Amino acid sequence: MVTTTIITSATVLLSFLALIIDPSCAFSPVKGSAATKRTKFASSLLASISADDTELQPVRKVAIIGSGICGLSLAHALLRSGDIEVVDIFDSRTELDEKIGSGIQLTGGMAALREISPQLQRNVADASLPLERVISRCRPWFGNSNEPWKLLELDIQKSIRSNVEELITEDGEVLAYTILRGTLQRILHEELMKEHDIQVQFGKRLSGLDYSDSDSGISLQFTDGGSTDPKYDLVVGADGIKSVVKDFVNTGKTNADGADNNGSSSAIYSGIRITFAIQEGDEIDKDTTGAQFTQFFGNGAYALTSMYGAGKGE
Repeated sequence: MVTTTIITSATVLLSFLALIIDPSCAFSPVKGSAATKRTKFASSLLASISADDTELQPVRKVAIIGSGICGLSLAHALLRSGDIEVVDIFDSRTELDEKIGSGIQLTGGMAALREISPQLQRNVADASLPLERVISRCRPWFGNSNEPWKLLELDIQKSIRSNVEELITEDGEVLAYTILRGTLQRILHEELMKEHDIQVQFGKRLSGLDYSDSDSGISLQFTDGGSTDPKYDLVVGADGIKSVVKDFVNTGKTNADGADNNGSSSAIYSGIRITFAIQEGDEIDKDTTGAQFTQFFGNGAYALTSMYGAGKGE
């Protein structure tokens, strides 16, 4: 029997790409030579996709919906597995906007990138700032002093060297960095074009998926009237909080706006409001060699400041 597979990022990326977006995830390295490790890394991801004992056709053609950090990283990993013939990436945006989003921390995520491609990890590291220290302060709980209390002061480099061997490379580099989200996406995109000649197909908003067990794969339809040929063995939803692919998995239908009439894919207000701002560095900041996270806990509020890499030498 031929079985086609549609899967969302919530399932696939837990296998290993969650390391990219959640730096606190634990990391278990794959043993062996660099080439063997990369092949096993991607192959284990593909093997984890099947959750039942049905006879699956080999995964050779993959469509990725969304060209954010997860979608682009997944494309790199699959193309290096040696088993994938086609990887196509579709995005509803008209282009990548490097100015969207704030900064992120990469620790386990940087180790995952290294497993995918040491050169890719090197390029990302060169565009980042090493994470050196975390300092936490809070407002005094009692007394008349206005001086903040120190909750935590952590030397990240020293702590990793003492406790997390998997985040230290052969030449002693600690894999802990900060980088702007847009900068990371740009590098992943540029390296995908340079190394694999893969272009993201922008302006492609998914409107439907068509598949059957007796058919030759999954066909995608888009709001511009286009559809895909060849068909795909696997479709991965990496299209964010209002995932159209997730809607299809949950309801058997899609909504081009990313939410159905009941708002099943709409964001849910949790009672927490987050505001962020980005300020360009000045000439003095260009001499900065590392990043420090400074946290402050106040009455009903939390603040975090840090510096993030914005490109090599920036």
